[in-house]
Amino acid sequence: MGRWGIALGWGWPEMARRLLVIGGGLARVRDLRGLLPEHPDPRIRFSARLAGWIEYLVIHHSAGPLMQTAAEIAAYHVGHNGWAGIGYHFVVRPSGGIDYVGDVDTSRANVLGENHRVVGICLVGDFETMVEEGGGVLSVRQLRATGRLCAALSSMWGRWVEMVPHRQLGATACPGGRVVAVWDELEGRARRLFDSRVGA
Repeated sequence: MGRWGIALGWGWPEMARRLLVIGGGLARVRDLRGLLPEHPDPRIRFSARLAGWIEYLVIHHSAGPLMQTAAEIAAYHVGHNGWAGIGYHFVVRPSGGIDYVGDVDTSRANVLGENHRVVGICLVGDFETMVEEGGGVLSVRQLRATGRLCAALSSMWGRWVEMVPHRQLGATACPGGRVVAVWDELEGRARRLFDSRVGA
């Protein structure tokens, strides 16, 4: 199985168009797949999966500064953790920009023991501990983009895929208390947008 667009019968331009239309104004989606650090051993790669296996859209934080890039996250995941590549599927920047970083038809590395059934969405920043260092300011644009992304993904699969904070599936503080504090608003906005866009 190849890239997500191939698995669904769409190329990247068509998938991006659907994200824009179904996502209710979702914008600035960059396709960074194939451009980020990967493990040098070609035998170490993420395994393929079917879209029907996906049960959760899992929200993470990068636990780093707000200026952290997808490339920096990928370099850490490969160099420090020894993973095949970046562990997430999407990275949402404070500006509201979204990076598509890992094929959603692959089981990546963001929830121990559950990777075959999750899509990992990482919000750049540390929303648990780094307020004094400028890492913990959760922007409205970042939250809105995350909600629109989740609604768009569910819409493209034609079913609501449950959103959960990482801590719900593992022993971790991720995605941080400041994300959890606005969870009802985030999930509610995404669900309303999904309900309004079903069949779009």
